[in-house]
Amino acid sequence: MHLDDFGTGYSSLAYLSRFDFDKVKIDRTLVLNLDTQRGRDLFSLAVQLGKISNAEIVVEGVEELEEVEFVSSVGVRYIQGYYYYRPMSQQDIFAQNLLKDFGSEQDESDNSKAIVTDSV
Repeated sequence: MHLDDFGTGYSSLAYLSRFDFDKVKIDRTLVLNLDTQRGRDLFSLAVQLGKISNAEIVVEGVEELEEVEFVSSVGVRYIQGYYYYRPMSQQDIFAQNLLKDFGSEQDESDNSKAIVTDSV
């Protein structure tokens, strides 16, 4: 089970205590405030809260190198955002080898390509 948009609207702290989540996705609105100490502190707190629940943390909306560096520095491993790729067509995804064809056999020794899904 995943908690999406943590830090905004209806994705409240109470959900972390009531439900067992596999993933907690921290919303971009918290990333937008990383340019201030208060914003960095609040972001770090949101990450700590997610980790207390034993969930994997995913951060949405990362667009700048400085954001990637800070998010990584607080121990977040999974990052989504335009820093890596802008939205693209399925044809472009396959052309750039970003997604293996699910119908083909995957060589288990080939760890260089990740399978991209929208389930994160």
